[in-house]
Amino acid sequence: MKFKRTKLQRAVMEMYRWSNCTSMDHFVDTHVLLVGDGSKLALVKHAMEQKATLIGTVEGEGEPFVGLIDARFLRLALGPIQNTVVSLTQKEEHVLLSSPSGAVVMESMPIDEFPTEYWKPEEGWKDIGWVRTEQFHDAVRYASLAMSPDYVRPHLNGVLLDKDEVVGTDGHRMHQVECETAIKNFVMPALAVNTIVRQFKSARGLTHIERKGRRVRFTCKTWELTMGKRDIRFPPYNKIIPSHSERVAVLDSEPLYFAALHASKYHYDTFAMTLNGSLKVKASNREGLEMEPMEFDLIKPVDHEVTIGVRSQYLADALENRSDVARLKVNGPSDAVLIPSKNKLAVIMPVRL
Repeated sequence: MKFKRTKLQRAVMEMYRWSNCTSMDHFVDTHVLLVGDGSKLALVKHAMEQKATLIGTVEGEGEPFVGLIDARFLRLALGPIQNTVVSLTQKEEHVLLSSPSGAVVMESMPIDEFPTEYWKPEEGWKDIGWVRTEQFHDAVRYASLAMSPDYVRPHLNGVLLDKDEVVGTDGHRMHQVECETAIKNFVMPALAVNTIVRQFKSARGLTHIERKGRRVRFTCKTWELTMGKRDIRFPPYNKIIPSHSERVAVLDSEPLYFAALHASKYHYDTFAMTLNGSLKVKASNREGLEMEPMEFDLIKPVDHEVTIGVRSQYLADALENRSDVARLKVNGPSDAVLIPSKNKLAVIMPVRL
């Protein structure tokens, strides 16, 4: 069968992501079944529990074709080919990948050893809904910045999914993001949070959410993650959000973000901010050393002067991926600092100066 190289290459790359290409114990972990009926090529990947998953199809033309080959070899063979059309043919126990510039012969495994039972939805799982994978990943990642790394405090060592909110806090700060998950009061453990932050980063499309008893399952195009509910109570995070703010400073977020990031990088942990007609910043460390003072113009100045201290790392995390304008809501030197945006809210508790 003949195919356009770009279409076959995209399908193989998708197939390669599904493959457990680091395992050499069983050939079904790395091999993929290719079935062509003369007009389309189906790519089938081995999955767990001796079942198989249909990954996708590629349009083509030619004689019917069936082969079981290593996903790694097929990916490497397609790499150097520059021609627009390639063909796959089967010759006895081998599969031939050819183009006008050359050909590669790959060994085909016995097809009768590949599992033939295709994936079917499991019984007992309740459909919760769908969420955009990019939106879900960004929400979990931003909330995880405020998550406590302390495993001794499991109620803080995770991220809360609460209907249309994703929340993380370590007791000193809180990040809240709007994201519709339709799951109420479910604390996602740190291991699951870190898995989503790492593995869902490149995923696109939609994530399917299901629930079965005390377990929740998230399935996107290339990953499936199942986790159980823990018997812990997330702290009442809404109580630390001030009901009103007397002073609201508006300024460009990028200079302030990089200033806080720079101070944190060189361990100047305390970030003292003085608000009046402008924003004056002094960063210092535990030894009493200070960075050179900085001053930022305010788009909207505050009426009364106030000085408040925060952790530089907390401020940099709160301002990450913000819009062009940052709003700092402050009441007094002993009150929390609010940094809201379109769908995110960061609350930072003050430090003593």
